Amino acid sequence: MVYRRYVQRDSDLRTAVGSAALVGASLLAVWFTNGTGVAAAPSGTPWSSYLAPTLFVAAVFAVLMRLLSIHRLPIAKGIPWFRIFLAVSFAEISLILFGIFYREQPYSTALLLVLLPLGVLSVGLAFVAYRAAHEQIVDRSAATLRVLIVGTGSAAGRISDTLAAMPGYYRLVGHLNTASGRNEAGLPLLGDDSALEAVVRDRNVDEVIIAVPTAPGRFVRDIVRRCRRA
Repeated sequence: MVYRRYVQRDSDLRTAVGSAALVGASLLAVWFTNGTGVAAAPSGTPWSSYLAPTLFVAAVFAVLMRLLSIHRLPIAKGIPWFRIFLAVSFAEISLILFGIFYREQPYSTALLLVLLPLGVLSVGLAFVAYRAAHEQIVDRSAATLRVLIVGTGSAAGRISDTLAAMPGYYRLVGHLNTASGRNEAGLPLLGDDSALEAVVRDRNVDEVIIAVPTAPGRFVRDIVRRCRRA
């Protein structure tokens, strides 16, 4: 549950970062096309008139991030540029419709042409900066929770894969095997469950995950009791 809350918080932060980056890109595109003379804004159009459509596009982009799972894709190994391109493209289509029905006048072609690459680049670079900041925080030992998994079956393997795909404040120390368990997935073993107390102390373990779905209640209670004692 704690890890699930962390993943949800990370997804929300990434959505906010991406939307904020698109807002900045939109305002920069307006300045570039209208402020520098590349394209002229309609006479008497105040700068504030672009704020509402910019916030509208940001809201649409946040929804598209969810629909395309951009907010959940692991960015530790790379930025999902193609999905970002799709999300910005559809957000730009919503901007075109907004301009037709709300302003009764479409936005300039120059603005739309500048916004697409600028938006993709801004969101991607924002994710790069977010990843760098995230890694700096996680690398600090005070912000990292060292996790030990009891179990080596399929459930333990799925948890291990999840922690590896969505790294965060949890750092996997290793696994402990059980008397009836088999390490078919080749998980990093630190011994069997009889070594629980020693591993918890020697490896400075903060949390223990019991990943043995078929374990009887007395086994789980015994692990919990030994964890508290350690």
